[in-house]
Amino acid sequence: MRNTRESLIVGARPCYHPTAMLSMKALMRFLDRGFVFRALLVVMLYSLIPFGECFLLVMLTRYLDRYLLLAGVAATALVGILVSARPITRALETLHKSIDEGRYPAEPFAVLAGTLVAATLLVTPGFITDAFGFILLTPFLRRFLGRLITAPMRPRLTELYEYIKLYER
Repeated sequence: MRNTRESLIVGARPCYHPTAMLSMKALMRFLDRGFVFRALLVVMLYSLIPFGECFLLVMLTRYLDRYLLLAGVAATALVGILVSARPITRALETLHKSIDEGRYPAEPFAVLAGTLVAATLLVTPGFITDAFGFILLTPFLRRFLGRLITAPMRPRLTELYEYIKLYER
């Protein structure tokens, strides 16, 4: 007699493809209460930033023209994109080099995470976020922030590293 799996799907074989397993694992993370709580907390904190930016812009309109302020916000976002592009590509090159050499890229992961946070702040419209983004682009703070971000994710990053090693063979 057939087992229940075969009786439900005739002729189907179990799928152990790495991408299918990783996508299922990512889907299961959304059911984790801790992950959902942390994600909502980050979204909530990030949504509070525009209130501070709006307050600052309203206060600055007393002293400067509106259109000059809007041009300044757009210009700082453009400068943020241009300034953050180079550190991101440098971090990705270092990450690929470490993986190609067979070393676990703990430091490149940390630098990339810190750079992405700084770049996100630089691209977000406003002067406060741009100031924090430029401050976080300094190498020491970028590495420090990246280590804070990647430390709890070390097992998942190790799994990602192993998957990349297998995939690139």
